[in-house]
Amino acid sequence: MLEAQSFVQAPLALAACSALSALSLAAQGLVNVRRDHHLVGPVSLYLLAVADSGERKTTCDTIFSGALLENETMLAESVEKWTEQWKKQGQVERVEDRVEGRVEGRVEGRVEGEVAVLARQLTK
Repeated sequence: MLEAQSFVQAPLALAACSALSALSLAAQGLVNVRRDHHLVGPVSLYLLAVADSGERKTTCDTIFSGALLENETMLAESVEKWTEQWKKQGQVERVEDRVEGRVEGRVEGRVEGEVAVLARQLTK
């Protein structure tokens, strides 16, 4: 923290506030605190930094929260990929329902073959 504060030339209290907020954010999903027998909650800090424009508030936050932002971006991309797969699976299920409804009189094996072909086309 002192190295970052020295590099950025920000007030020590501001750099410490940014460091503590990043640590709190990283830990709150991993650790709970028991305040009473019935009161259990995540470890969290509520911090407020009041400083004039140009005092390096954003710079300090960026230094200490960079890894958290990278992890959040990676998780968002992963969720996006899963969402696309789920959407495709939903489309496959709707196609299965339509094909089965249209070919009630056909042989069961042929219906499964048509569904498989349509499913492959949708997943391409």
